[in-house]
Amino acid sequence: MITRKFFLLSVLGVLAAIISSRAFAQWLPSEGTFSADAMTSQLPEQKWPYYPVTLARLPRYGIQPRTAEELRQEKITAVVSAAYDLVGQNRYTESLARLRELDNLPGKTAEDSYVIERARLAAATRLNDKALMMQAAQALMATGQTPVAEQLVLADFLARTFYNERSYRQAIHWINRYLKEGGTDAALKEALPKAYYFNNEYGQAALLARSTIEGLEREGRVPTEGLVRTWISAASKLTDHQQYLSALEKAAAYHPKREYWNELLNELVASPAFSDRLLFDVYRFMYAAGQIGTVDDYLAMSNTALAAGNSGLAQLVIEQGFGAGILGNGSQASKHKALREKVLKATALQTRKLKLEESNAANSKSGDDLCNIGELYIDLGEFDKGTALLDRGIRRGYLKSIDHSRLRLGVGYALARRDQEALRILRQVQGKDGAIELARYWQMLIETRNRSKS
Repeated sequence: MITRKFFLLSVLGVLAAIISSRAFAQWLPSEGTFSADAMTSQLPEQKWPYYPVTLARLPRYGIQPRTAEELRQEKITAVVSAAYDLVGQNRYTESLARLRELDNLPGKTAEDSYVIERARLAAATRLNDKALMMQAAQALMATGQTPVAEQLVLADFLARTFYNERSYRQAIHWINRYLKEGGTDAALKEALPKAYYFNNEYGQAALLARSTIEGLEREGRVPTEGLVRTWISAASKLTDHQQYLSALEKAAAYHPKREYWNELLNELVASPAFSDRLLFDVYRFMYAAGQIGTVDDYLAMSNTALAAGNSGLAQLVIEQGFGAGILGNGSQASKHKALREKVLKATALQTRKLKLEESNAANSKSGDDLCNIGELYIDLGEFDKGTALLDRGIRRGYLKSIDHSRLRLGVGYALARRDQEALRILRQVQGKDGAIELARYWQMLIETRNRSKS
């Protein structure tokens, strides 16, 4: 009869297999692999006897011949017991050879197969034979005798292993099986849309990635960058432009990198519906989000704002460039400093002129003059004065675009760190010329800023 020692060896062997093979995901955009890590899940112990062995019956009068079922169970008991003995002696190849004696044994029940494959998995684990481990694990699942807790461990192992081997169709099957059995591992949930993507099932990948992200948002959790990139990539493959932009916005909101913001802003400015009157609003956003990247960008934005009479915005941009060490260095350092001096002089002049213009705007029928002056004050850093003028201009009415004015008022509040007022105004912005998108990006920026504080 199989002893408890052999059973414990089998459990430890299976645990060692899964522990050595388990991996968690730090997903790479171009590859589908898990990095190695340890698994804390364990196959549950079962009460003894591990396998119900039926011995020869001993009736009251004489000994009856043993049935075929009893002979089969006796054969299985002997072989499995010997296999565990060999595992205990570190003779794993011989253990597997003994178990192969049962491969063609007729009449095996599902319970018989469960016992045999459990022993095979223990020996294959100690031998570190990945292919045989996977074969035994799948055979165990196919018996229908595996307890739910064990099914989770085995499905987890098979899902990760197939994923690492880039057998994505099989990975999809076993991840779905794992989730069906009640598995909750976040890495495997995230692996499913990735597996669909790498299996060229882009529609399913996009659908699952989006629903997973929305589920995480409802729970107040931040989606991983890898999951969001899966959605971006799948939407791109589907040539679904609107879905692509939605996925990009999630990436910029939760993982605000220059590559995401640049792509969003480029898409916005390139749109035929985009209004050139919002160009400085784009510059203002790039400044606030820290998305101006190169010397050429800083110089182009500063010169454009200066030429348009917005020296305050030009000064914001150029001072940020000097503060970041991007301007004022290299062979062009003298030109950068000369531009800086030019901007500072223009700003001083503009500040003096604004007081007179403000007086004239107060008597204007249209609110646009007040809004324009308020915008300039905001760029000069006088947020309270600028937002007050914008608010008066909006109330006066007769505006070319109330949405543009609301956008700039919301931006003024955001720059002044008056976040609740900023969000209230920005949510009122409408339009189809880029204003509503910029208002949404400012809301994302405020929410990202607040998330980083908590």
